[in-house]
Amino acid sequence: MTPTVPETLKEFFLSRDVKLNPSASEDQIALFTARTGIVIHPYVVSIYRCFNGFANNDFDAKNMMEIWPLERVCSEDSLFTAGYMPFSDLFGNAEIYMQSFDDPWRPVIAMFKEVQIASSTYAFWEKYLAGGFDF
Repeated sequence: MTPTVPETLKEFFLSRDVKLNPSASEDQIALFTARTGIVIHPYVVSIYRCFNGFANNDFDAKNMMEIWPLERVCSEDSLFTAGYMPFSDLFGNAEIYMQSFDDPWRPVIAMFKEVQIASSTYAFWEKYLAGGFDF
């Protein structure tokens, strides 16, 4: 599988009128590492360097999903478990999606349902771009 290019994700979200935060700065990335103890995998950090989540709790109207900025991920540290951290929610926290920030080959899981929604972070973004989460 060829990883989705972060710029492709950004263009996709903008085409859906999603408001994005500017790129995460090196200071924001360093603060994330300091607060969590996790060094973000280069693929995952490349996404955050392209855009730092959705702005102002905006969401994708086609699937009601929000991608969180690094600051929000850190603020939800009570949800960190077994190397997984929240990075997205569905319907305003009706479901929270979890990924491994340091190993994009691990599955992406739905926290409340306790099910795998994609075989990896790479597969999650491919499924997203293909409309696999749309209603």
